[in-house]
Amino acid sequence: MRVLVTGATGFVGWHLCRAFLEAGHQVVAMVRRESEELTSMGVQQVLGELENPQSLESAIKNAGAVDTLIHNAGLVRARSLDEYWHVNAIGTFNLVQALKDCGLEPSQLIYISSVAAVGPGRLLDENQEPHPLTPYGASKLYGERFVNASGIPHLIFRPPVIYGPRDKALLTFFKMVKLGFAPKWERHYSLCFVRDLTAACVAAAERGLVNKTVFVSQGEFTLKELVDKAGSLLGKRPRRVPLPEGAISLVGIFGGLARCLFRMAPMLSPEKAKEMKQPAWSCSTKLYNELELPGPTCLEEGFRKTVQWYKEKGML
Repeated sequence: MRVLVTGATGFVGWHLCRAFLEAGHQVVAMVRRESEELTSMGVQQVLGELENPQSLESAIKNAGAVDTLIHNAGLVRARSLDEYWHVNAIGTFNLVQALKDCGLEPSQLIYISSVAAVGPGRLLDENQEPHPLTPYGASKLYGERFVNASGIPHLIFRPPVIYGPRDKALLTFFKMVKLGFAPKWERHYSLCFVRDLTAACVAAAERGLVNKTVFVSQGEFTLKELVDKAGSLLGKRPRRVPLPEGAISLVGIFGGLARCLFRMAPMLSPEKAKEMKQPAWSCSTKLYNELELPGPTCLEEGFRKTVQWYKEKGML
């Protein structure tokens, strides 16, 4: 099988390339700039940008015919709210349009969306009416709609927070636990270990699974369960302290100001602060299990591999 992966130089994209290579498939990566690391892995690279339709057409022609396209590229942090729309939504439209214009539509398109496209809630399922909370979530939802309207056989995966080796998004959480502190919040979350997502993509591609929208996660956990599991791996018993939601909002406001004044993409923006204040971001795995996709990694194993990578890189 010949597979084209967008966003291949990012955290999830790198793992996607590795997973398909290990499964014995040919991998082509669509990138903004060539990566020596991908070259050393044996990945062919083509240059293309989601915001530039002409570059997409060129990239697709250079990639040639592929069986499966994994559209993983997108922004989770942005220098402006418009940037979410231009990359995640319009960029997806540009990609499917370029495929049609080139006459090189794959037999399967797998779109990596997000639980944010639906919005917060407990044990959300695929029948839940989407009500995205933030511009990021709305941009991913419109990306889904452009994929649905494309006429290309497709599969949409909606992971929650993705973590694992090479990711830095949860590093702050682990550092906080190592310091011996954690917020005293009653929250429910789902997480997705990156290798579970890539394994699901490989299995779905090999089976030609299409016309489904599926949540991918390790299940639902309370914040306390996450803190306790991380603490056991780090040899800590964190003290849970009250963290006023107003403090989160204030930091988010400063992040928003930095974005406006300096064109930065802050880790904690007003919309991210809004997400953090929600009581639940968890999703059901019922359909995932019914489709007999690879079973998820247990939380302890996922955390252990992530912590090990942080330690190897001197981050923790």
